[in-house]
Amino acid sequence: MFGHIINILLTELTRSVWENLDLGRVYRPHCVWSVLTTSVKILPDRPPARLIRGKKSAVARSNTEVNKLKEDFNNQCKYVASLEEELARVSKKVKTQKEELDDLRVSFDELEQYTRKNSLELHGIPEDIDLPMAEIVCKVAEAIGVELECDDVEIAHRLNRKKGIKPIIAKFVSHKDKSRLYKARVQLKDSTVPSVFPNYAGPITTDPPMRIFINENLTQYRKEMMSLALQKKNDQKITNAWSLDGKIFVKTSPSGQPRRMYSKEDIKEGIELSLSEHGQAKISIKSLFDKGG
Repeated sequence: MFGHIINILLTELTRSVWENLDLGRVYRPHCVWSVLTTSVKILPDRPPARLIRGKKSAVARSNTEVNKLKEDFNNQCKYVASLEEELARVSKKVKTQKEELDDLRVSFDELEQYTRKNSLELHGIPEDIDLPMAEIVCKVAEAIGVELECDDVEIAHRLNRKKGIKPIIAKFVSHKDKSRLYKARVQLKDSTVPSVFPNYAGPITTDPPMRIFINENLTQYRKEMMSLALQKKNDQKITNAWSLDGKIFVKTSPSGQPRRMYSKEDIKEGIELSLSEHGQAKISIKSLFDKGG
């Protein structure tokens, strides 16, 4: 349509120019302007009704599409909100279940440790000592001044271990006998295999000396706790670490009170060590250590 109008304007302009030009006469621009002004008057004042109807129809379709997009967007927002509510509900449920599972693990660990309350582990005793297990236990007890009869040992045998000497686990008839032997274990610091078993004919080493150690029979988790505590001791962040009836204790200073450790997190994160200006260790115990002594 607009191309047709342009063609009309160009045709009228050309005709007017040739009609108003004579040889030897100067071209008068106002003639061209007169033609343009006259020709423009042929343009309609308003666009055709068909064009208006087309535009209105396009706008209506666009509005319909926009409204549909708004509706879809609102539906998606509602769906996302429902998913967020469901996620919050599931997360809360998972957290509750995790807490319950942690409680069950603690209860199971405590129950398992309770079954080990009468048991001790003896480490460093060569496997080629030709004596019954109960008699070996009694020999160690005798060496540290504890009166013990073989009948006091309910059962004793070697534990499986892939590396090193297999330790002996001994379960005692009474908790009292177990406690007496465990309490006297500090006397073993001056004892070695040859001093405890004079008739031992196997290979003997002096560097390192063939020392004997007595430990409580701990659950796997408590063994890991004890290992972490001993590492802290080696790093000089605590002065001592030990177990008593399956409970793990540490001392953070020579004059400090023993503190019970309830988890590996207690041992990993519970102690902050800083040095004072005089180079003395200053220990800060976090609130999680205040669960009990």
